[in-house]
Amino acid sequence: MFSLGSSVWFNQHFTLTIPIAFAASKGFDIIGPQTTAGFACLKSQNYTYSIVRADSNTNGVIDPNAIATLQNAKAAGLSTSIYLFLCPGAPLTQVSTVISGINKSLYNIVWLKIATSSTTQCNWSNYSKAKNCQFLTSILQGTNSSGIKAGIFTIKTIWTANCGTTCSFGQLGYVSLWYADYLVSGKVESTQSFADFTAFGGFGGWTQPDLKMIVGNSTVTLCNNPKWTTFINLNWHS
Repeated sequence: MFSLGSSVWFNQHFTLTIPIAFAASKGFDIIGPQTTAGFACLKSQNYTYSIVRADSNTNGVIDPNAIATLQNAKAAGLSTSIYLFLCPGAPLTQVSTVISGINKSLYNIVWLKIATSSTTQCNWSNYSKAKNCQFLTSILQGTNSSGIKAGIFTIKTIWTANCGTTCSFGQLGYVSLWYADYLVSGKVESTQSFADFTAFGGFGGWTQPDLKMIVGNSTVTLCNNPKWTTFINLNWHS
C-alpha cells in the first residue's frame, strides 16, 4: 500500500468526469492492461502521453502487463514513459532489473515514485534522511550512466520529511520532477500552470517541474465503453 499525503493509491477508485480545458498537453498514468483501442480512444480525446507502471512489487519484478500496455499505447500514437515505486530498504537492483527487461524504445523516461508505505522496506521514515538521499543518488547515478533519462515523482512534504532540505537533484540537469498538485493544494486543480510550485517554495533543487498530477485515484470509462474502464491519474505538461 503506497500513498502520497492523505490520498491512498490502488483502493480509492471513483468514476470521474473532468471538465478541464487544457492549455498545453494532457496525459495520464495507468496501472494494469489496456488495449490499443482503449488508448486510441484516449488519444481521440486529446491525451498525448501515457505513463505506465512497470513494476509489480518492490523486488524488481516487471508488471506482467507493462510491456504489452506500452506497445499498445505506442501503437495508438501516444508518447510513452514508465514509472515504478522506490523502496529504500530493497536492493538497488530493484530499478535496473525492471528497466533492463523493457526495451528502451518503449519509453522516454523512467519516473521513480517516492511515496509513503506501510511495508517495512518501502517505508522511507524507517531510514535516515542521509541514507535515503544516498540511496537516491546511487539509483540516479546508475540510470544516468546507462543513458536512461530519469525523474522523481513526489510532493514537498514527503520529500523534506524523508530526504531533508539539503538533498538536491534539480541542479544536476538530468533529473526531472513530476509532482502531485492536487495533494499539495488539497483540491482538484483546474489551473494548468506551475505557479503553485513556486508558491509552495519548491524543493530538491528544482526550480521548474516538468509534469504535475492534477487528478488522482480515478476509475474512468473511456468513450462510454464499459470494456475500457481503467484506473488512471490525470497529468498536465507545459
